[in-house]
Amino acid sequence: MNTLRQLLILAVAAVNPGLGLAGGLGAVWNQIGITNANSGCLAEAESAYQEALAIQKQELGPEHPAVASILNNLAALYRAQRRLADAESLYQKSLAIFEKALGPEDRQVATVLNNMGELYSSQSRFLKAEPLYQRALAILEKALGPRHPELGSSLNNLGVVYLKLGYLEKAEALHRRAMLILEPNLGPRHPDLAHTLSNLGVVHYRRRQFDKAEALFRRGLEIWEEVRTHDPNIATALQNLAQTHLAQGRRERALPLLERLAAVQEVSLSLNDPDRQATLEVLAMLQKGRRPPAWETARTLR
Repeated sequence: MNTLRQLLILAVAAVNPGLGLAGGLGAVWNQIGITNANSGCLAEAESAYQEALAIQKQELGPEHPAVASILNNLAALYRAQRRLADAESLYQKSLAIFEKALGPEDRQVATVLNNMGELYSSQSRFLKAEPLYQRALAILEKALGPRHPELGSSLNNLGVVYLKLGYLEKAEALHRRAMLILEPNLGPRHPDLAHTLSNLGVVHYRRRQFDKAEALFRRGLEIWEEVRTHDPNIATALQNLAQTHLAQGRRERALPLLERLAAVQEVSLSLNDPDRQATLEVLAMLQKGRRPPAWETARTLR
């Protein structure tokens, strides 16, 4: 560790002499944590984040924005490890530091608010997620303007919460607004647009407007297949399309979609995974000409 530390100090001094050796070293450890986390090396990432946190607290003080940034990264890591209470605590600490150091309307505050909203949404705590997403959206609107493409994610996240809570009109308004922002700014074949199209399709599915839902699900699927061959959202899009046909009694149209879904899940999921088991059960019934039981409703995408 001492040899690695010395090498890092030399690297920081050469590349970023203005940072100061210790503060710059903390930034390097934080970046090492990010790299390891993105590579799935979670234990190594946690060690790097802890090293960065100790350095930055000592050199910059415990309420410096650099400390808040590391806490936010470490919270995301804990969320990936399903250490949800730990993640929540660190997000709260990160938020408090950013608010005090940068002000309550800084974009870093919006980032942490959005991350906390995602944490609560993943636990189906939608009433706690809603005000966080609302506040994050308000900050970004003020900072970037009402039609900036970075608003798309916040609009989509809040729209999904409203879908989960059954507020279809509010959900539709947000997803339509996201669509009108993302398509001209990012183009008609962007994955972020595919998310919004799919979630707007869920709104129409819930209203039993199946033709509109099908068109949106299909367009989302085409984008993911074109841009990301192995995107996990392809499975969700196939399921949503199949479910739309099943809801209308179109078993002959649902069957090839379910066969494709089963092939995708065979690669990506274990045999005992409940989603794969449900697909295989419904597929087997259709192949035998039997009517399957009520299947899961169309799925939203964050």
